[in-house]
Amino acid sequence: MAPSPTGPIHVGSARTALYNVLFARRNHGHFILRIDDTDLERSTAADEEYIYDGLRWLGLDWDEGPIRQSERLDTYREHAARLIASGHAYRCYCTPEELAAEREAAQREKRAYKYSRRCLTDPPSHRPTHVVRFKVRPLAWLPKEKAVPIHEKHVWDTLSFTRGCEQSQACSTPRREAANPAAMTPSHGPTAAAMAGHWS
Repeated sequence: MAPSPTGPIHVGSARTALYNVLFARRNHGHFILRIDDTDLERSTAADEEYIYDGLRWLGLDWDEGPIRQSERLDTYREHAARLIASGHAYRCYCTPEELAAEREAAQREKRAYKYSRRCLTDPPSHRPTHVVRFKVRPLAWLPKEKAVPIHEKHVWDTLSFTRGCEQSQACSTPRREAANPAAMTPSHGPTAAAMAGHWS
């Protein structure tokens, strides 16, 4: 796990740490603690100590680490360059103000925000600063305009996702259909998390 040292350890991070420790112990693995300290403006040494103290207080000791991501930037740059060269990622030169304007426009139009990907097709020139974004491909296994219901235990509705929604505002939110709770069974197919990349 890789908590960010921007405050005391969050209950969600503690839960993730617990699951990782249990999984590691069950499978004879190692629990590795990484510190996501790449947010230089908000990360502090005091908050990093909060994380260590919180995990120790919970009895969740790590086997390896802590590994600070800020100390591995050269490695990350090397792999980012490989992703760009192979066509799996691209450079984004959008400024925080431009991205904020996109979000505000989505809010005004009452639609879910989705990055325009303008730097993928028409990147601005003469901007020295950039981030690297994954080039997410459409889901090939989901036929266009074919809804796929997702059944989860203890869920009272069926969520259906449809491919081909890139230009459709109506598809910004998954369709929700009434379902019989007694008929709900766990699904072994794709999950909503696996489909999340479709809207990212």
